[in-house]
Amino acid sequence: MLVLHIGMQDMKLRLPHELSGGELQRFCIARALAAEQLAEIPADLLAQPNAALALEYLQALPETIVPVPVARRGSGYHDASLSALSSATAVRAALARGGLTAALAAIPSPEALRAAEESGFVHEEEALTQALLYRLRTASPAELAALYGMDEGLENRFIAAAQTCSTRETLLDCVKTRRYTRARLSRLCAYALLNLTRDFAQTHRAPDYARVLGFRKSAAPLLKTINQRSSIPLITKAANFDRSNPLFALNVLAQDLWSLGVSNPSLRASGRDFTTSPAILSR
Repeated sequence: MLVLHIGMQDMKLRLPHELSGGELQRFCIARALAAEQLAEIPADLLAQPNAALALEYLQALPETIVPVPVARRGSGYHDASLSALSSATAVRAALARGGLTAALAAIPSPEALRAAEESGFVHEEEALTQALLYRLRTASPAELAALYGMDEGLENRFIAAAQTCSTRETLLDCVKTRRYTRARLSRLCAYALLNLTRDFAQTHRAPDYARVLGFRKSAAPLLKTINQRSSIPLITKAANFDRSNPLFALNVLAQDLWSLGVSNPSLRASGRDFTTSPAILSR
């Protein structure tokens, strides 16, 4: 009955990647209503950041895996105030204001952030704005429409906004509507820079590998066990993986693009994936 109520009766047999952004939004509303009515899960709980993503993970788990919920501690996902255990949003805002000391005090393991700040391996908020605007100003509507998630004429809004906007934030302000969240539009900016097309996303819907970016030293035995039991390769050293793998190539491209925006010019070279080891925290 819910699909009839929100006008989705003709979409029941279609896969998620076959739906437009607006159709997916209606599907999420229907799922939240169903969860509230049938599973007694409050709809406002599913409206919280990452809650819908957690539900997707739970649905995808095989019956042999028993999920263990872990309650979030400290600040909320979008909480902009610093605390003993702050959100990433609050930490980024503090760094943007130049409050490094306050940011370091607000995270449980500050050594990695301190080292990145000292070496200049940090990314400014608007570091890639010129590259993004160049991409949007020179791409055709058809090229942008082919990007993953660029639905319902959004490419035209991006192209129009890119002609007059000079920062990424003002670009998002110009494109944003009640229908399209800022988070979704921000992801589309990344897809534009990486040329992540709808065809590519539909062709590579499952991961070919898992990438270890960092871990606590005490968790090394657990990491070894995961590697032994995993059905896909667990990458701890990128140089040993197949560079022709399309997903891995996209991963490397994303890192190379990110490196262009770091504050220290000497760290902007490409290929850092093959020269940087995972971060190992001592505690």
